[in-house]
Amino acid sequence: MLVFPLRPVPPPRPEDGVTVVQARSGDHGTVLVIGPTAHIAMSCGVCGRVLTTGVVPGQLHAMVLRCNGCGSFNHPEAVPGVDD
Repeated sequence: MLVFPLRPVPPPRPEDGVTVVQARSGDHGTVLVIGPTAHIAMSCGVCGRVLTTGVVPGQLHAMVLRCNGCGSFNHPEAVPGVDD
């Protein structure tokens, strides 16, 4: 599986233009978004846990992913090595 680590970001504020903070409650894993593209994933830029599967970098907009593992915020539009 091809895994892209996401770039951690500070907690979002309304003025940042983020419309959704995707998070899981409780201790039920870390995958927040599941898409149809096989063999691709995006992981937390701090702890490395998988946050998305089947989603191509750049498909998620105006969203921040909060890792259920370490609590960090990750921006799926900022993938090092893909968006640089």
